[in-house]
Amino acid sequence: MIESTQKEIESFVGVTEAHAPFYKVSAMYLKEVGDFAGYYREALRYLGVEDITKMTPEERHVQAVLIGFAALLGENVYNFGELLAHPILKALEGSGEKWLSE
Repeated sequence: MIESTQKEIESFVGVTEAHAPFYKVSAMYLKEVGDFAGYYREALRYLGVEDITKMTPEERHVQAVLIGFAALLGENVYNFGELLAHPILKALEGSGEKWLSE
């Protein structure tokens, strides 16, 4: 189901209201099945189209921790540049997980 929906989402021109919820669900699924590289990819897509200012501070913190660990655990994930440039990592400031952003 996710694969067929992904094809439909990718056929849209530009970013629509459907992109953020789809990438969020896709990322959650990949996290649950243990595909950390896939989760990392989909979570970055989600964060690229979602307005993180609409998230609570706790939601931003959880997203930052999850994507940080996915970057470390994901097979063949070698490029952290996009993540390190993303403002979601500011949610880690002052926390025990700050090291994920360093």
